[in-house]
Amino acid sequence: MQVMGHRMSVQDTLWLHMDRPDNLMVIDCVFWTASPVTLEEARQVMQERLVDRFPTFRCRPVRSLLPGAPASWEPDPDFAIDRHVVVGRAPTADRAGLEQLLSEQRSVPLPDDRPMWVAHVVPQVEGGSAVVMRLHHAIADGIRLTQVALGLFDDDGEDVDGGRTGADAAPRTGEKPSGTRLAAGLRALADATLGRLPVAGALAGPVGELSGALADAALEQVGRTVRTAGAIAPLLSLPAEVPQSWRRPLGVGKTVVWGNPIPLDQVKAVGRRTGGTVNDVLTTWLAGALARHLTGQGDQPCPTTWLMPVNLKPFDENLPPNLGNHFTVVPLELPSGTEPLAERIAILQERTAALRDSHTATLMYAAQLVGSQTPEPLARFLADLVADRGVGVLTNVPGPRHPVFFAGARVAGMVAWAPCTARQPISVSIFSYDGQVFVGFACDDGVIPDAAALLQAFHDEVAGSLP
Repeated sequence: MQVMGHRMSVQDTLWLHMDRPDNLMVIDCVFWTASPVTLEEARQVMQERLVDRFPTFRCRPVRSLLPGAPASWEPDPDFAIDRHVVVGRAPTADRAGLEQLLSEQRSVPLPDDRPMWVAHVVPQVEGGSAVVMRLHHAIADGIRLTQVALGLFDDDGEDVDGGRTGADAAPRTGEKPSGTRLAAGLRALADATLGRLPVAGALAGPVGELSGALADAALEQVGRTVRTAGAIAPLLSLPAEVPQSWRRPLGVGKTVVWGNPIPLDQVKAVGRRTGGTVNDVLTTWLAGALARHLTGQGDQPCPTTWLMPVNLKPFDENLPPNLGNHFTVVPLELPSGTEPLAERIAILQERTAALRDSHTATLMYAAQLVGSQTPEPLARFLADLVADRGVGVLTNVPGPRHPVFFAGARVAGMVAWAPCTARQPISVSIFSYDGQVFVGFACDDGVIPDAAALLQAFHDEVAGSLP
């Protein structure tokens, strides 16, 4: 297959340069199936649905020798699917073993002498299999990579001849995952990201127009550092309160955990009782969990600001083959978590409305885009300046509302974590799938050495809110 190289955008190049030993720019995700999937079946699906459709997955990064100039994706002459879809070696065949595998991999850099992605296939996990995928942020933003990952699935368990389902079903050779139900789910992913997260709807148009104007003008203007400082200055007034016990230096080791799924109907019932949306309830449960956990550590609960990714592109069922990053982040301040749930939700709704009506997303994107065109050390400094306004990254992804299938096996659950940067010690994943909500934490061991206790605090908060 002939693959052409292409130049990275300045934004993709920024994320390529942002790796550091204590926080890698890698998106980590895991899904597990109800019946076994073989390594060869997984490789076939990944080849057809990932590599053959998106040339970037066959390309390695080549950095420019000119300061501030974009890098390029060049075809890897030694590309082989078996270098990227490998056997995952979990110590035990259960969720604890998967968590340990993910925790170990979270701090392992992706080699840049080959395409920057890998999938670890764990053949036996509680009667099924699991796939741990790791993809560098330079390839694409989290929304697009989630869309790519969901494209690995079918929306029913039948093979191309309409025959078997489950573990014995064959992968769909050469078929694009374009079933109407799955396509509708992918569209809901993008639409819900814009509609449920702060700065949706009304800001989507202005941000898109701004991105085009800045992209056209940025390289022609001088004084990039001055312009970036001007764009970033209003962001420095954002709240940056950090719990006292989280002010330790980052380490290299990470711990990844996730809990039992929460029925979506239970979340909706709590929302009806408290006047909140599903998103409101889940987010304020996080605030309550933090308060419980910090109190248990002898620390004082406090409001915390989180950075949340926001998609800037309208949904396109046919993703561009080169993918790329088209997003910004917005800061959302959560209540301290000590308030009653209904009061907490009201506070969150007020702050969300104020954020939606502001130009924060526009400023964030301006700083991100213009800053990405400065020399690497300055770009990193400015990106860190913004990132340090939040204690961590929070993603809330609405996945498929119905069961999907990988290589004929029903997917039983999935979770994905965005990377942290600067001094952020935690990434929180909220992922809805098939009427259930999966919540997971990826924590820095040097700052939050008890990730399992934080997860337990979250489930205690949920249990305390249910009738």
